[in-house]
Amino acid sequence: MIYKRGIYAFFTFFIVALLFSLVTCESQNEILDDCCCEVNKVLTANAKELNPLLNVLVKKRFFNYFKLDLFSKCPFWAADFLCGVGGCAICECNDDEVPTLWKQEKTDLVNVSVPENFVSWKDSDEDMWIIQGKDEDMSYVNLAMYPEANTGYLDGRHVWESIYKENCFRGSLDDMCLEERVFFRLISGLHTSINIHVARYWEKIKGTQEWDSNPTLYKEKIQPFEERKTDLYFTFLFLLRAVNKLGPVLENYHYSTGNPAEAAEVSSLVKKLLATDLTCAPNFDESILFSDPEKESLRQQVKTNFRNISLIMNCVTCEKCKVYAKLQTLGLGTALKVLLEPDTNFVLATLQRNEIIALINTLRQLSNSIEAVEYFENPQYLSSTKIEELVSTKPEITPKKPEPSTSFSFIAALVIGFVAVFMCYGRTGNPKEKKN
Repeated sequence: MIYKRGIYAFFTFFIVALLFSLVTCESQNEILDDCCCEVNKVLTANAKELNPLLNVLVKKRFFNYFKLDLFSKCPFWAADFLCGVGGCAICECNDDEVPTLWKQEKTDLVNVSVPENFVSWKDSDEDMWIIQGKDEDMSYVNLAMYPEANTGYLDGRHVWESIYKENCFRGSLDDMCLEERVFFRLISGLHTSINIHVARYWEKIKGTQEWDSNPTLYKEKIQPFEERKTDLYFTFLFLLRAVNKLGPVLENYHYSTGNPAEAAEVSSLVKKLLATDLTCAPNFDESILFSDPEKESLRQQVKTNFRNISLIMNCVTCEKCKVYAKLQTLGLGTALKVLLEPDTNFVLATLQRNEIIALINTLRQLSNSIEAVEYFENPQYLSSTKIEELVSTKPEITPKKPEPSTSFSFIAALVIGFVAVFMCYGRTGNPKEKKN
C-alpha cells in the first residue's frame, strides 16, 4: 500500500508540474496574430539586443533633432491648453543649435538625385500618408531634452476618441478583414505605448532626475488587456519590418551633422540594428495586404484615415505631448508608406531625413514600452526609475530570465516525483520487508 502511495505521489507531482509548465509557457510562446513570431522571441530580442542598441542610437546628434509645426491649429474643434502638472512647454532649437549642414542643404530628401519635378508630381495630399505641414512653419526641437513622460495633459481622451470613432474601422476584430485589422492594431499599439510611457514616468521627484512610476494606472489601462500588449508587440514588429525593407537605403545613407566621426558611428550602429536576428526575421508579410485588386479602394481609405489622424494630432494642446504625438505618427506613417505603398519609386523619391529620424525614434519608444511591460509585471526585472533609462547610452540591460521551457519542467516533474517516492521509501523502508 505504501509503495503504491509513492507511485501515486510520483504521478501526481508529475502531472501538476507538466500542466504548470504548459500554462506558463503558453502566453510567452504563442504566435502573435497576423505575424509569424512568438511573444517570447520579441521580449528576449528586445531585452538582449534591440533596446540597448536603440537607446544608444537615438542619443546620437542625428536623431536628436525633429522638425515639426509645433503651433499648428486644430482643424476640427476649439482646443484649449490643458496641462495639469507642468512640463508641457517646449523650447524650439536656436538657429545655431541645428546642424549647419542641414541648414545649407536645399532639400532634406534622402535620395537627392531624384528630379525635383518627379517629387512635386506626386506631392499632393491624396498621395501622401501623412501631412507634416508647410516647411516655412516648421522648426526643430531637441528630443534629448524632452523625454516622453506624464505631463498631466487632460484632453488626451478626447483626441483618442476622435481617432477611433472617425478614422478606425468599425466592428469587432473578428469581423474586420486583414487590412482593416492591421490598421486598427497599429493605432492600438501606438496608443498602448503612449499610455505605458505615462505610467512608467509618472511624476518627477523634486530636486532629482528620477521619476516615480504609477503602477495603479498601468494595472487599470494595460495589464488586464492582453490584446493591448499584443498590439504593442505587433506594432513593434511592423516597424521593424519597415526598417528591414529600407535596409539598403539606411546602410548607405550619410548620417551627417558636420561630425564625420559621429556619422560613421551612427552608420555602424544602424548596420548593427539591421543585422539583429529579429530585424532580419520575416516577422510580417506585407505582400498579402491588398493583394486582391478589388481592395485598392481600401488601400486609399487606409491612407486617408491615417492622414486624418495626423491632422488630429494638431489638436493636442500640450506642446510636449504634441511633439511625441507627431513624432510617432510620422514614424508609423513612414512604416505604412514603406510597406503598403505599391509604387517603390514614390517611396524612395519622397523619403525624407525627418522620416528616418521619426521611424527610428518611434521604434525606440515602442521598444522602451515593451521593457516597461516587463518592469511593471516582473518587479525584479528593473529596479531603477531614473529618466536616464530613456536616453541611456549603456548597452547592457539585464534581460528577464527566460521562462522555463516545457522540457525543463518535464525534467523537474520527474525529479519531484522521484523525491516523493524516495521520501516514502526512506520513511517506511523496503515495502517488501515491511510485509514480513
